[in-house]
Amino acid sequence: EITPAGNFGHNTDAEGFLCALRAGGAPLKGRVVLLGCGGVGRTFACEAALAGCSIVNAVRAEDVPAAESLRAFVLGLSPDTVYDI
Repeated sequence: EITPAGNFGHNTDAEGFLCALRAGGAPLKGRVVLLGCGGVGRTFACEAALAGCSIVNAVRAEDVPAAESLRAFVLGLSPDTVYDI
């Protein structure tokens, strides 16, 4: 969306993720296992952290630096999140 105040983007990944969980009767709570750390995984990690979940991020060895970057980003949003790689 282009406005006089600047350009703005909209992303529906988070809402789609939350809607799918609700539709499936799966509450976003407790411990969450995140497979990978790319693409929409960033959105899922943020939503899990904001919901108060602890996160286990399973990645390949070569993706550990990217996972560490995601963990830093998530902890910036929700500093008390338990986030293991």
